[in-house]
Amino acid sequence: MADKKERDEAHAKLKAEHQGEKDKAEQEYLKAKEADFDRMNGGYHKKVTQEEEEYSEAQHLVKLSSEEVTQTEKKLKAAAARLRNFRHQKTDKDGGVYYTDDEPLKPLKGGASAAAPALVSLVAAVALFWA
Repeated sequence: MADKKERDEAHAKLKAEHQGEKDKAEQEYLKAKEADFDRMNGGYHKKVTQEEEEYSEAQHLVKLSSEEVTQTEKKLKAAAARLRNFRHQKTDKDGGVYYTDDEPLKPLKGGASAAAPALVSLVAAVALFWA
């Protein structure tokens, strides 16, 4: 029985040593894993920080663009109001620039002067045809 007891004690001692080595190896593995994770996490942290900076810069540019659009719209409204002042005072309902007077358009004076160039070109064409 003494042999069995010694054998059990030796087995328990060996098991304890083996468990200690196993625990030590597992701790070293966890330390290495954490170090690798911290190294990777540091890289990701840098990348996330850089992307946050790019995002904030893009937001700033969007804000500037929207302010510029707002200013341009204000200028456009002011120009439209100024243009309305230059248009004719009497316009149709739709804002057209046609005269709405009841008077018809006045005929051109000297109707003969309008027919003279056509007559000259007709005579020139006939002269070229017969020549």
